[in-house]
Amino acid sequence: MRKYIIVISVIVFSIFVFSNVPISIGTIERNNEKYFVYELSPEFSLGPVTVGIGFTVYATDVVYGQLYYGVPSSTPSTNIINAFVLNTLGFKANGFEFRYGKTVPVTLALGFNMRRYINENTRAFDVKFKPGNFEIYAHLPYELTKFVPFEFVQSDSIYFGSLMYDTSFLDFQIYGITDTAATKTYLFNSTSTPVKYAGGVATYIPFGFLKLGFEYALQSDEKFSSLGNGIFAGVYGNIGILEPIGGIYYMQNGYIPFLFGKNYNEKKYTNSLEGLKDIKDKAGYFVGVTIDLEPYGNGEFYVYGSLDGATPTAEGNVRIVLPEVGNFSGLYIDGFYYDSTPFQSGEFFDEDTDAYLKISYPIIGENFVAGVIYKWEKNDWVKSLFVGGLTSF
Repeated sequence: MRKYIIVISVIVFSIFVFSNVPISIGTIERNNEKYFVYELSPEFSLGPVTVGIGFTVYATDVVYGQLYYGVPSSTPSTNIINAFVLNTLGFKANGFEFRYGKTVPVTLALGFNMRRYINENTRAFDVKFKPGNFEIYAHLPYELTKFVPFEFVQSDSIYFGSLMYDTSFLDFQIYGITDTAATKTYLFNSTSTPVKYAGGVATYIPFGFLKLGFEYALQSDEKFSSLGNGIFAGVYGNIGILEPIGGIYYMQNGYIPFLFGKNYNEKKYTNSLEGLKDIKDKAGYFVGVTIDLEPYGNGEFYVYGSLDGATPTAEGNVRIVLPEVGNFSGLYIDGFYYDSTPFQSGEFFDEDTDAYLKISYPIIGENFVAGVIYKWEKNDWVKSLFVGGLTSF
């Protein structure tokens, strides 16, 4: 208890002394484990170099859990030196870009294999090299979790990279993905085949703010004995605050469209991933839009399904930020929606819907808030209260 009092005192003191330093107090989920984290995360840039060194303390339980220092790991540390965490290290100059830090959503090609993939609350290396008209990109999931003893570990099982060639008329891209932990354990159908490797080639025609393109994609098991494939033809746009995307696709031999997405790890840890033998040959469509109104909010909504008339799947999320004005301290509104049968019987919410609405009142900015969550459970909204942080660890 004494350690908790000391940590909280340091955080409160820092609020007044370092008012511009991001402070996070709350629960985060990392690789299917939950932690209560206290974190200071200052960051600064000097020319082409960006450095962020934070101070992080965490516990497995806010009341009874042991207090540890540094990045949450399988080998927790009680050495206070490890509370100093390398959050960010970046360098960008002369066609070379290096970044170590918290992961961000990544889309490869038109997103037929990987679209907005992220393993939240982990760190990784992203490297880009641009010799002439080429761009070489690699994502390496490793992170530094402690200094004493020195510990450098794998932060995710997904590796990927790409090679792009940019001309004045056409852009070509080839990419590869692998999940080093792919096993039947994570599948909802234990008789199916897990995807170990994936890749594809794509070409786009820049057309103003739009890109008209084709992507041919592959997915395989570890021994390449099962090989699914598909082709996607569509359009992607960047119109200021709007990013529309739409197209049609055909898949065969069990190919799983949009497999590596933002919910990939959630499905993985709940043993609900699809395998190569779970989907029949069919044609489908995908249409949606992303809206970016930062700093006042953002959102995305997509509908996708097959062309055989089956019920489509819909998913989306939204964030609205009401700024501080006068005596009004502001408000954060976050929503999420997913439904595999969104328009069945003319109802947008039904027993298959996964949705929530979170309304947060800032106590210490976005880093420490209190509010209410409305979660849809089968046929009704269930209300609960919460106190914590909105900033990702």
